[in-house]
Amino acid sequence: MIFSLGLLFLLGSLWISAIYLYVFHADGLQYFLDDSAWTAGLGLFNVLFIVGVPIIAILAVVSKMLYHTRLKPRVNAGMWAFWLVNLICFAFLAVRVGLEYKDQRTSDRAIPLQIEGDTFNISGQKMAVGTILQDFGGLKISKDNIYSQNIKLNITKSKDGSFHLTETRKAQGRNPNQAQVHTQSIEYDVTPYENGISILDGFQIKKENKWRDQHIVLNLEVPEGKTLTLDKSVQRFINRFQLENRNYIYGMWEGKTWVMRERGLRCINCSPEEMEKLGVDKYSDFTNFNKIHLEGKMKVDVERRDYFKIEVRGNEKYTSTLRASQTGNLLSLSTPMKNTGSPIRVKIYMPSLKSLQAVETDDIEIETFYEDTLSLLLVGNMETELKADLKMLSLDMAEKAKLRTRGSCSQFNAVVADEARIDGDRMEVKNADLRVLNDSRVKLKVDKEVQLEESESSDVTIKGDPIIKRTDQNN
Repeated sequence: MIFSLGLLFLLGSLWISAIYLYVFHADGLQYFLDDSAWTAGLGLFNVLFIVGVPIIAILAVVSKMLYHTRLKPRVNAGMWAFWLVNLICFAFLAVRVGLEYKDQRTSDRAIPLQIEGDTFNISGQKMAVGTILQDFGGLKISKDNIYSQNIKLNITKSKDGSFHLTETRKAQGRNPNQAQVHTQSIEYDVTPYENGISILDGFQIKKENKWRDQHIVLNLEVPEGKTLTLDKSVQRFINRFQLENRNYIYGMWEGKTWVMRERGLRCINCSPEEMEKLGVDKYSDFTNFNKIHLEGKMKVDVERRDYFKIEVRGNEKYTSTLRASQTGNLLSLSTPMKNTGSPIRVKIYMPSLKSLQAVETDDIEIETFYEDTLSLLLVGNMETELKADLKMLSLDMAEKAKLRTRGSCSQFNAVVADEARIDGDRMEVKNADLRVLNDSRVKLKVDKEVQLEESESSDVTIKGDPIIKRTDQNN
């Protein structure tokens, strides 16, 4: 019984709401539909019966279960035939309305700018509107006009070193000609001023021109090295904001200055917290280096790539202590941490590696480099793995440093001291010059010749069948 009353209440509410909408808001449909009163009335009538007939059918089933009554077959068949007619009629109306949006056309124009300096400002300006009769959020209706805020702003890097602003108007219509007419029905202006533009927060369309999904796209191109400021009022129109590491961003406009760099915009007066929120890579400035200096507890992977990139992962408590700097072609990474609860993990991508110095770090991996010369200085109780093909490798190892090597090397030069260790029997070496001192150990596979100086406490194993020339340590 309660279920039946609920369905009756639902059906009554739908009918009352529909009649209210038609009586008090049908006039608004003339901005969207041709023959709006006829189309709206018929469509509303169809929807009511498309929804209402199944509800009545459910009520009939409930009545049959409770009171053992049933609809006559003719009534039941007629009811569903009537429902089917309404469904077909509504589908016809939907197709008829949909055809009004079949084709889309665009209209482009370049807007001349007044550029005298290096900083460009975008400000917002409110559109003057009449008395609003109906408000649909971004779409407002007055007595004679439709006001739309469907405006998108894209900010990207310029391709030719100059500022450019292009306005694209888009609209739909029953055919290409009608769609083009609808693009011309948009009443909107961008106001250029010296070193900036003012953007209206909406545009208007006359009632007789109808709404056909008209919208505007503004494309601003900013040259590299130039800066940009935006009013907070412009934020809602941002569609694409080309950052160095992301394409989209929301918020934090007011009082911020952005500079266009090689890969996109970067905030130059944001706090470190804001930079992190923006996803800005604080290591992206480091480039064109081929030497590395590492100091402090960090796990480091150095990989050959065609680009430069540094990635840092780990607990913020520890990664925040990492300091990075670059002098010429030397990249330096350091942390005062001697022990960490979880490791600082650093990945370095670079095209070429000539030198690496590591002092008291954690494990290091160096992969897939092809160099004429490579110099390694390894100090402290860490393990390093090297995979490379080299003409010359120069090693200086001390204080329990460990090295495993793979690949090939024409000339292998090493000074190994203070319990350091080299496991190099998986690297194809032609010639080697070794000084192995103070309880150090070396395993190496050599093809031709070895110059060897070793202390009594050291252990050297040479595989292959090279000529070994020993040097007295006392000489």
